Amino acid sequence: MSSTSFAEVRDAHPELGDAVESVDLWMQSHPHREFLDARAITRDLGNKLTSSEIYSFFKALKELGLAKPSYRIIDPHGSFTRSHSSTLDELPRQDVDQFGEAFAVKRENIVLVFSLEP
Repeated sequence: MSSTSFAEVRDAHPELGDAVESVDLWMQSHPHREFLDARAITRDLGNKLTSSEIYSFFKALKELGLAKPSYRIIDPHGSFTRSHSSTLDELPRQDVDQFGEAFAVKRENIVLVFSLEP
């Protein structure tokens, strides 16, 4: 996602200027990301932004149509699988980890992410 898209968030929500700048810099250091993982952003930017600022940033992205919430599965080793869906009901009950081993998907394996819209 380009900083131009984040500029839309800044323009619509000037109070999120610090969040926009911080996430934009974070994205520049993670250029191949196709989605925003709130856990990673909170981990990496939690000392700069409050959880409220991060939540408000994601909410603004969704409201402006710049990102779409979806669910992804994390395998028992902590890596994302290929499975993702816009609803929880569409996620598989079993998935395959990064080593090709099947595992039962539990609630703690499911993460809300924001897919970046082109």
